[in-house]
Amino acid sequence: MSTMNARTTPLRSALALLLASGLLLTSEARSSAAGPERMVFDQAGSLGDLVRSIKEDAADAARRSAPPVGEAKSAAPIVVTVPGLEESKIAIGGISYDDLADRWKKLFPGRPVDEEELHAQLAEMQAVKRMRASGIGAPPAPDDYVATSVGEFARNEGIAVEIVNLAWSRDPEDSDRTADAFAQRLLALRDSPETRGRALYIAAHSWGSVLIYEALMRLQQKGQIIDVEGLTTLGSPLVPSRLWVRAYKDMCDRKYHLQRSIVKPQGVRRWTNLWAALDPFSNALPAAGKNDRVDLPAVPYERRLLALLAFHRKDAIEDLAALRDSGKWHFSYLLGYKATLRTLHTEVSWDIPQMCAPDVLLASPAPLSHPYHSP
Repeated sequence: MSTMNARTTPLRSALALLLASGLLLTSEARSSAAGPERMVFDQAGSLGDLVRSIKEDAADAARRSAPPVGEAKSAAPIVVTVPGLEESKIAIGGISYDDLADRWKKLFPGRPVDEEELHAQLAEMQAVKRMRASGIGAPPAPDDYVATSVGEFARNEGIAVEIVNLAWSRDPEDSDRTADAFAQRLLALRDSPETRGRALYIAAHSWGSVLIYEALMRLQQKGQIIDVEGLTTLGSPLVPSRLWVRAYKDMCDRKYHLQRSIVKPQGVRRWTNLWAALDPFSNALPAAGKNDRVDLPAVPYERRLLALLAFHRKDAIEDLAALRDSGKWHFSYLLGYKATLRTLHTEVSWDIPQMCAPDVLLASPAPLSHPYHSP
């Protein structure tokens, strides 16, 4: 990977990565307007306790809802995958300093407004906005990019699952009706003779996590509870850490009638949230049973680069920009993360999908490890 220059905005290399993903993240199945896309991955081996756990989930689910005698039924657990917004369809303009100051006063009553922090957040937002307006980049990631990542792990590790990808327009303007459509698809999975009683897992990235959460809560408010063995949210903006993202989320909540307070849906057995401090659209979610921060391995490198800034090293500034590439971190849960740090004479590489996939498939209560490679 080439070193980013000092003028490179945070999303440049992520958009280049999306170009690669448009070529590499392909599958035989394609989006269908008639209903959810399905991909089945057959079991070819054993992962010891991990695989036995998912087999037991499937067997228990099958016993709870046994089919009539003589009728075949698949015991493979179902993993529902939900992609996020298309980059080109996110309208983040129109948020002013006063908007951020208003958010600050509501979040921190009685605490003086930190003008330096607000201006820094405005600068970050404007950098993202300029990148999108420049037209530099690539076609958006395909609608099945979450399904492909989960499916590759299942296939490589020999875990039998059926993936149901909830393809949608990926346009925030469709949030309200998409949440309703997702609710109907979840009901169909719960009630259909083909899928009834099978263990259900959900993996949702970015704005997709907002919409699947909305679907679950709308059903709950109508007395319709969906049993979910494991919900995994990846880079979720349900409770944004950045004020400018929170201002955008608040606007969407009002405009598209979305949930304002976030609680654990009643039918969800385990909720795992994967986030990164370097991903401005994500945050830890208090309602989740487990929050795993995936960018912790980057912290020692960030500290070393910050120390080098005291010596006015221009290459350290460039490397820090590469390490803090927010767009790459937002997709790191599915595409992994790499950065060349010339100042430190090393390339860092973290296989985050490999770390995350067991949680997606099993919602395992075991803590997330942080393996990384630094040649």
